Amino acid sequence: MREWLKQASTDRGLTMKELSERLGISEGDYCYIEQGLRQKKMDIVLIGGLSSALNIPISDVVRQEAEYAES
Repeated sequence: MREWLKQASTDRGLTMKELSERLGISEGDYCYIEQGLRQKKMDIVLIGGLSSALNIPISDVVRQEAEYAES
């Protein structure tokens, strides 16, 4: 589970549906990404999309993903 992603969206008051719409993907696909079942290694398109949708620097997304991968 990508707890950092869940927390980031919660902190911004975004639901899975709202975030998936901002990313241009289905809510189901986003749910799988958050659970770590899809995009086990995020591609640059998703990293950029999350950075924009969550209004956080790309470097923060990359750092969080690196920490997630180590766990």
